[in-house]
Amino acid sequence: MAADSAVQRAATAAGTGASAAAPKNPSASIDQIIPLLKSKNDTSRFVGLAILKSVLDNQRDLQRDSVIITKCWAAISPGFLDRLLRAEQSAGKSKEEARDLVELAVAVIHAFAVLLPLDVGSGEGLVGRCEGLLMALLRSSSETTGLILQTLLTFASWPVGAARLLGVGDWSPLLEVAPQQPLAIDVIKFVLINGAFQPGLLQQVRLRLDAVVPALIVNFRGSATSPLLELLADLFVKLPPEALSLDPNWLKLLSSLIQETVLARPTLNTRKWCTLISSTLLQHYPEQFPSLLFRTSPKGKGRDKQPAALALEPKPFAYLFVSLILIDIRATIPSLLETLASSEYPSTAERLTAGYSVVAVFVGFLVRSLDEDVGEDSTGLFFQIEPDLLLKLRRDIAETMGLTVEFLRDRWDGVTGSGLDGGSQPRPAKQKTPLSLTWDTCDGGIAQDHLVLAAIRTLALWLREDENETLRREASGNTDVFLGLYAQSNSIEVKDPTPGTEPGKAKSLDFRLALLTAFEGTTTTNDGVEAFLEANGLEALWHYDLAKLLSTDAKSEEDISRGIEIIRVLLAVVEHDRNSETSAKEEWMDVVKVAAAPLPSGNSALELHLSLFQLAVELLTRAPKGLRRRFVGEAGVIGERARGMLRIGDKGLRDGAVEVLEGLEGLSIGS
Repeated sequence: MAADSAVQRAATAAGTGASAAAPKNPSASIDQIIPLLKSKNDTSRFVGLAILKSVLDNQRDLQRDSVIITKCWAAISPGFLDRLLRAEQSAGKSKEEARDLVELAVAVIHAFAVLLPLDVGSGEGLVGRCEGLLMALLRSSSETTGLILQTLLTFASWPVGAARLLGVGDWSPLLEVAPQQPLAIDVIKFVLINGAFQPGLLQQVRLRLDAVVPALIVNFRGSATSPLLELLADLFVKLPPEALSLDPNWLKLLSSLIQETVLARPTLNTRKWCTLISSTLLQHYPEQFPSLLFRTSPKGKGRDKQPAALALEPKPFAYLFVSLILIDIRATIPSLLETLASSEYPSTAERLTAGYSVVAVFVGFLVRSLDEDVGEDSTGLFFQIEPDLLLKLRRDIAETMGLTVEFLRDRWDGVTGSGLDGGSQPRPAKQKTPLSLTWDTCDGGIAQDHLVLAAIRTLALWLREDENETLRREASGNTDVFLGLYAQSNSIEVKDPTPGTEPGKAKSLDFRLALLTAFEGTTTTNDGVEAFLEANGLEALWHYDLAKLLSTDAKSEEDISRGIEIIRVLLAVVEHDRNSETSAKEEWMDVVKVAAAPLPSGNSALELHLSLFQLAVELLTRAPKGLRRRFVGEAGVIGERARGMLRIGDKGLRDGAVEVLEGLEGLSIGS
C-alpha cells in the first residue's frame, strides 16, 4: 500500500527501524510517540505520525481503546497535517517525497476518522481538514484518492462535516474525479442531502447544487452517465423543494443529457433514473421544463446545437420517451400485485410512479401544444409529432390506461376482500372505505401508495381530455374505488385501517382533485352517471366534503378550487341526459338550503358561492313542482345574492350571476 510505504520510508529515515515502527508494548510505544507528535520540530512530528500509523495498523487492541486514541489525536497538530496535505514538489523536495507527505497525512486522518469517538471525531480538529483533503485529490495516487474519498464520505455523514464541506469554496477536484471515482458521487450526495435538512444551510445547498449540476454534466461527457443520472435522481427526489432554485441555469443542459441517454437505448436502470429526474423536474418546473424536455429544434434550424443522436433520430424524442414509459407500464402493471408485499415493490413502484407522472405532464403539454397556432415557443424550440405517430401514441396511452383501470380494480378488491379466495366474496355495493387488509405493501395500504395516486392522476387526465367512450365506461366500473379513496382522503374515520396504523389514524394521500378530474370524464357517459348515483356519489361529495368546506370561514385557494371542481361534477350528474326534469331527490335539496343560508364572507370565495348558486338553481329546475314550491324562500335569497354580484367588477362573476337569475326567472320563483 502507498501509505504503508510512506510510513516505512519515514520510519527508516528517522532511524527507528522496523521494530520501532511496531513496538511490542503498545502503551510504551504511545508514551514514546506522543512527545514526538507534540514536538515543535516538523521532522520529529513527521516521524511520530509515521510510527503512530504503523502502531495503529499492527495493534488491533489499541484501535478499540478510545482513551488512547483520543489522547494521540489531541497530540497531533492540525496545522501540521494541513502543511503535509499541501506538500508539492520543490527545489528541496522531490515529487516522490511530496507524495509521501500527502499520503501519510491522508492515512493518519483517515485512521482517526474511523477510530475516534463521534463526539471527538466530529470536532473542528478533524473535519477542519476537509479543504486540504479536497485539494489533495488531484495530486494523489489512485489508492490515496480512495482513502481521501472514504474520509470525506465519513465527514459528510456527520451534520458538522456536511456543513463544513458545504463551506469549502472550491469543489472542482471532487467534481473532476467523479467520473472515475464512484465514492465522489456518494460524497456529493451525502453533503447536499444532509446539509439541506440542517437549519440555515438551504441557501448554501441551493447555490452548491447550481454549481455542481452543470459541472458534472460537462465532466461526464465521454464517460458512462449512469452514476451521474443516479445521483441526480436521488438528489431531486430526496432534497426538499426549497433546495432547488426558481430558474436554474442547468435545466437545458440536463434535458439534453436525458435526451441523449434515452436515444442511446439505455438499460432499465438508466432509463429509470432519466424518468425519475424528468418526473421531479416536470412537477417542480411546470413552466420551463416541459418545453425543454419535449420540444426540439426543428429540422434545418439549430440542429448543430442539439444532441447528435437527436439530430439523427427520425422520430421525435417526446414520442420515443413516452412510448418507452408506456411499454414499461404495460409490461409491469399486470403482474405487479404478485410483488405487492415483497421487498421489490418499493423500487418498482417508484419507477412506475415517475413514469405515470411523466405521461400525465406530457398529456397536458400535448393538449396545450395542439391548441397553439404554431409549434414553436419563445425559446425557438419546436414541438411536433406526425399524425400517424400521434394516433399510435393515443392508442398506446388508451391501452395503458385500460390496464391501469384493471390494476386499480384488482388493487382495491385486494384491500376490501373482494376477489380473495378466487373471488368468492362479493364486493359491498356501497362500501366507501377499505376493510381489513390481509396482504398489501410493506409501507402501508392503497390510500398511502404513491403509485396508486400517480396512476389515478394520469388516468383522470386522459379520461377528461380524450373522448374515448369505451375507456370512460370501463373506468365507470371503478366508481366505488374512486369514492372509497375520496372518503379516505377526506379524513373519514377508517374502522379497519391498514396494518401498522391505529383505528381512525390512518393517513391517506390526497386523491381528491385527481378523482374529481376522473369523475369529469366518467360522468359524460350514462354508465358513469348511473354508477355515480348508485354509489351515492352525490351525497358523498356533498355531505363529506363540500358542505363542510362551505361552512369554514378561512378557505385556502386549494379548498376553493376543490369546491368548484366538486360542483362541476355534481352539475354534470344533475344535467346529464339520463336525468329527466323531475329527477332531483328531496335529500339533494340540502344544497339549496345551504346556498340560501348565511355563507362565510370573503371575496376570494365569491366564485365558489356563485357555482353553488348555479347548482342550487339546476336542482330546483329538476325538482318536482311540489318539492320546488317548498323552496320559494330559499330561491328568493339566492336571487338577491346573485343580483348583488352584478355590482362586482369581475365580468365572469357578473355573467354567472345573470345565468342564475335567468334560471330562477324560468322557474317563476325567487324574482
